[in-house]
Amino acid sequence: MIAGLCNNQIIAPVIFEENCNKAIFTTYVETILTKELRPEQIVIMDNINFHKNTIIKVLIESV
Repeated sequence: MIAGLCNNQIIAPVIFEENCNKAIFTTYVETILTKELRPEQIVIMDNINFHKNTIIKVLIESV
């Protein structure tokens, strides 16, 4: 499961059956998370390698 937390509410949840990887996370950010984010929000992620992707940064900053 991947999801966001905003004001103690779960946002943009998604459940998948395999391990998360760069492709899954990028698709999630592009198709689900960016639709839920507002410009003033801050995104905090842990330090797994596929979170440190330029594409992810560009997608989130495009909101």
